[in-house]
Amino acid sequence: MAGARADVDEWVLAARPGEVGGDVGARKHLQLNERFVSLIRGRNGGLHCLDSVCYHAGGPLLIGDVEDVNGVECIRCPWHAYPVRLVDGAKPYKRLHVMPDGTLGRASWELSERRQRVHMVDERADGVWVRLTSDARVDRHAEGAECESDRWAYRESAGRNVLRHGGPLKHAKY
Repeated sequence: MAGARADVDEWVLAARPGEVGGDVGARKHLQLNERFVSLIRGRNGGLHCLDSVCYHAGGPLLIGDVEDVNGVECIRCPWHAYPVRLVDGAKPYKRLHVMPDGTLGRASWELSERRQRVHMVDERADGVWVRLTSDARVDRHAEGAECESDRWAYRESAGRNVLRHGGPLKHAKY
C-alpha cells in the first residue's frame, strides 16, 4: 500500500482492517501517488487523512500531539507548535491587538483558511480507503498554491522524516 498509485478521483486501499489502531491518536503514515499522507484516529473514533508534512516549514506534523484547541480536535506540529484542525486543515489562532493600556492582548479565536490539505477517508469492512483531494505538485517557493501543504507533500526529506518516526512522539498523551 505504501507507494500506491491512483487517479485523484479514485479510492485506494490505504490500510488493511485493524492496521490503524482504535485508540485516539492511532495513526499510519504512507505515500499515495508519491504524496506523503497520514491516517489518524480522532476522538469520535473516526479516521482523518491529512498531508503528513506541515504547511508552515515542512515539519513532521503528523507525529505531533492531538489536542483540543478552542473545543476542536487539532494536531500540533512538534517543530513550531502550530495547531491544525483534523476536520478541515485550518489553523486556529488568536490575533494580537493593542490593549487600551498599550500592552498586547489576544482577541477571540479565529481560523485561517485551510492550510493543510485534508483527503477523503472511508473505513470499510475490507480496510481503510483514501481518495486524494489533489495531486497538485507545487514548488515550495511558488506563490498561489491552492493549499499551503501542497508545497511540501512530495518532498522526500520531509516525508521520510514522518515515516521514520512511525507514530506519535514519545511524549504524546492521549
